[in-house]
Amino acid sequence: ASLEVMPEITDDNDIEVREEDVKMDVFRSSGAGGQHINKTSSAVRLTHIPTGIVVTSTAERSQLQNRHDAMRKLTAILNAMEVEEQRKQEEQRMIEEAYAAGERIFAESRPQELVAKVEVLPSDIEWHFIGNLQTNKVKMVVPHTTLIHSIANERLFDEVEKCAAKINKVQDVLIELHVAQEESKQGFTPEEAIEMLNDEFIALHPHIRICGVMGMASLTDDETKIRNEFKTIKATFERLRDEIFDGC
Repeated sequence: ASLEVMPEITDDNDIEVREEDVKMDVFRSSGAGGQHINKTSSAVRLTHIPTGIVVTSTAERSQLQNRHDAMRKLTAILNAMEVEEQRKQEEQRMIEEAYAAGERIFAESRPQELVAKVEVLPSDIEWHFIGNLQTNKVKMVVPHTTLIHSIANERLFDEVEKCAAKINKVQDVLIELHVAQEESKQGFTPEEAIEMLNDEFIALHPHIRICGVMGMASLTDDETKIRNEFKTIKATFERLRDEIFDGC
């Protein structure tokens, strides 16, 4: 099975695609369509030469209609790319303004964006990673961050340790606690964190320095609930600090 994810296709974008920038291939369609299916080359594949983007259309019986549909898909993708590039440029401009005003600590929640920003922004910026971190993206994050805020499971501990050891770095991290009454939230329960962080576990991760905890309260208007969940986060931090990290 396959899944195609497309931006919203509309006719109100300003993208103009030059004919010489598009290579068109035709091929026989497949699937439901009656006796003429696979007998005529009605399906269309467009390749946008400057970007390498490829789109296809096979839904219509007419090659002309499929070309029109494929072109609409292509312009929608190019428009989405242009909007994303404008967003990145604006974000970079805002960081540069804050940097010029004296700020040196910035945060990013996407590994690819972090790497891209590191390449073009001043080298003395201290980067924090604040988003959901997948184990296969840890190698992109560890070389560039002073603090990772979202260590949410033991697999992440192990992967951060491995990546930090390779570059002889001690990586500062926060343990993510799960106190909200929402399945979408991730992290250790307070009990899991306290049970896990024993002397043996810490000794197995010499390239990780645990600096504290992080947690998010439930998304609710119930201020009492929110307050109680933050109290739980604070109490867990204080217990870890006093019992496991010797009050440091």
